[in-house]
Amino acid sequence: MRGTLRSRKGQLLLPMLALIFLFGLFLAGFLKWCQAVYWQMRTNMVAEAVALSAGRAQAEMLNSLAILQGLENAFLQKVDLFGADVAHMQVELDKDFETTNQVLRSALRGFNGQTMAVAQAVARANGVKVPAIPSPKPDHHLEPQKVYVLYFAKLIPVWGAVYEKAYFLRKWSPGKACAQPDHEVTWGVKKQGAVGTATARLWLDLTPESVFDNGGFPGKDLPWVRQIGIQCFFPQFNARLVPTSKEKDAALRGLLAGL
Repeated sequence: MRGTLRSRKGQLLLPMLALIFLFGLFLAGFLKWCQAVYWQMRTNMVAEAVALSAGRAQAEMLNSLAILQGLENAFLQKVDLFGADVAHMQVELDKDFETTNQVLRSALRGFNGQTMAVAQAVARANGVKVPAIPSPKPDHHLEPQKVYVLYFAKLIPVWGAVYEKAYFLRKWSPGKACAQPDHEVTWGVKKQGAVGTATARLWLDLTPESVFDNGGFPGKDLPWVRQIGIQCFFPQFNARLVPTSKEKDAALRGLLAGL
């Protein structure tokens, strides 16, 4: 009788130990999964913060560049003449124009570097040790425009000069006056082994019907009326998050996986 009872107790003990062991494995796996989900959520949030901050930095710089460029109208008045930009300027305004133009060109040179600096600063502030990677690399999408200038002392022509980078045209949407910017960058970050990606793009806070909507900067192949002066027209660039394409997401995840 006693041997039978011991046998029954032994038969219950082993299944109970196995059940406890399996439950422990399940609990450990579940906690590991929760940890992975948590860090993935955190990394996705960091990627969104990086992308949006970098986009807003681009928007702010484009607004400043357009304002600086618009100020040049106070010094020179230009028109398109047989495919070339020709302008006149009073000789006493020469130094003021060159100072404004130098500030404009310096700001443009720092555009890409400042965008990268903002992105990396936000990533580091959120505990990311690996540098954030953009796709494609940030760029202002502007190109310099040459202007032939004739200086006047009152009504008397004095001398001429050529400014290779007098102002800048937008590369996006040539021939279209009402044009939204095409600046769109996907950023990838890695934190605690998790990889997150997010995409931000720029847009203009203007309706297509507005006569002041010219894409924020002068464009190519526009009617002659649009080529009088340097028309920047109240730039209102801003940034927002947009869905990330599967191709860019996979490419960035592949790059960051080995880091």
